[in-house]
Amino acid sequence: MNDFFNRQADQHNVRLNKVQQKAVLQTQGPLLLLACPGSGKTTTLIMRIGYLIEEIGIAPKRIKAITFSRASAEDMKSRYEQFFPSLGQVDFSTIHSLAFSVASRYLKSQGIAFTLIEGTTNSNIPTKSQILKDLYKQALKEDCSDDQLQEMMHFISFIKNYMVPQSDWGQATLPNKEAVKITIQYEAIKSQNPAHIWLDFDDLLVLAYEALSNDKNIHAVFSNLYDYVLTDESQDTSRLQHAIVEQLVSSHQNLCVVADDDQTIYSWRAADPSYLLNFKESYPQAKILKMEQNYRSSPN
Repeated sequence: MNDFFNRQADQHNVRLNKVQQKAVLQTQGPLLLLACPGSGKTTTLIMRIGYLIEEIGIAPKRIKAITFSRASAEDMKSRYEQFFPSLGQVDFSTIHSLAFSVASRYLKSQGIAFTLIEGTTNSNIPTKSQILKDLYKQALKEDCSDDQLQEMMHFISFIKNYMVPQSDWGQATLPNKEAVKITIQYEAIKSQNPAHIWLDFDDLLVLAYEALSNDKNIHAVFSNLYDYVLTDESQDTSRLQHAIVEQLVSSHQNLCVVADDDQTIYSWRAADPSYLLNFKESYPQAKILKMEQNYRSSPN
């Protein structure tokens, strides 16, 4: 134990405080790490991964690190390779990348092809934006501005990520009087060919959760891929994303969740920090640690 921390101090000038060391050493079962900005959470996560591999003997490919953005995933991967260049590759990815893998396998097993209508340059199909603009004009008899389009897209993303049933869509904050009608038509257009459906990014999450919850084979494949799962920036993770992770770790519950419970910037996209407050309800055996020392800012 001390050899690992001494080695990191000597080789990389990384000196972890007592709470950070506890986070590294707490390897079994669920762990919630509440970390304020500048508290060294990314370094702690990387050290925890290194400890699992070097000291516990976990194969790198059995560790999954999930981040909120592609940039964060690349940053964590780069820092891991900087600190532990001789170790094998750990699976760093976004939640959407994971969902894409699950949804792809799920749909293939059902003989259903799909095409993404978001983040694509395929000119043969309309994009999510184009479909919504057309539906908006049909419903409200006027062109859809960029702001109105964003409000409509946020509404659709919110109801999916907050796992709102269709019967309750009208109770959400509506961006316009026809929002529910437009959303129902939008979903119908995407599934008009049952053998080849269109998906947006949020659909990947919905399908991934559906697959992990209802398909025993899919659940077995993905829950058995990893012995340890770590999630970063979890205060900005939606209810649906949390549910996917819960399915992923259901067999072992070796989950490390890192978050700042005082900060979320994506509440409009159904980020659900209440999950952190109720963490013990989902995981009664969970350990909770608080990293409250800010190394980034001056005393003032």
